[in-house]
Amino acid sequence: MLRAPAELEFVKKKNLSWSDQMATVIAMLLKAEHKDWIEWAIEVLGLVLAERTEIVLSTDGPEGMNGVGDEDEDDADRPRNFAGPSAEAREKFTQFGERLTC
Repeated sequence: MLRAPAELEFVKKKNLSWSDQMATVIAMLLKAEHKDWIEWAIEVLGLVLAERTEIVLSTDGPEGMNGVGDEDEDDADRPRNFAGPSAEAREKFTQFGERLTC
């Protein structure tokens, strides 16, 4: 496995939230002038989101989307499902790239 240069290695030293960890890593990459790595990560996150959205829609239907997406004015008062995807949908989630073949 390839390793990042030592100056880019992130070692969590505090009890940082996920978003704080991400902000720290992005700041490190920007400082090291690796904007292309950030753009790559954004692309991968977009692919992962699309894949998981497809799984949730096909398994749970639109109701499983936690109110995400376009909302109709008539739909504003309907209850939202804040429990997240069903266990069945979560079981279908895979590690990104696991199903890719070379």
